[in-house]
Amino acid sequence: GSLERGRERERERERVACSLTQRERAREARERERARASERERESAREREREGERGRAGTRYRVTCSLSLMRRQRESESRALSHADSERERETRAHSHAEREREIASRVLSLSCGERVRERERERARACERRARACEREDSESEKERESAGARARGRENAR
Repeated sequence: GSLERGRERERERERVACSLTQRERAREARERERARASERERESAREREREGERGRAGTRYRVTCSLSLMRRQRESESRALSHADSERERETRAHSHAEREREIASRVLSLSCGERVRERERERARACERRARACEREDSESEKERESAGARARGRENAR
């Protein structure tokens, strides 16, 4: 039975400790709540103070606010304008660049066209030269043939 009594005492100690910690926690919670309430009170007092200051400063604040707002609007407008200007400039630059590119491309194309035309003309001239040489060769060959034929005929005449 002493073992049982020991266990019973242990449980009693735990219950006491538990209730102590519960009471401790409750006290801490009450203190926190009190602190929060006094902080809320101080905050509302500060708020009332600020309200009074705001009432006095309100007109001044509104004027400066509207002025700074106008200034900001002007700044943003000028920024937008300069942005639009730079966009236009960029477009113009891109456009002129594209124009230059097209010009160069057409010049290259016409150059290459001209080159092709000249190449064709050169080819035609070479073909003509070849034909002319061939004709000359044929002429000279037929001339030689005629000469040799004439010589043969003369030789036959002479042989008779």
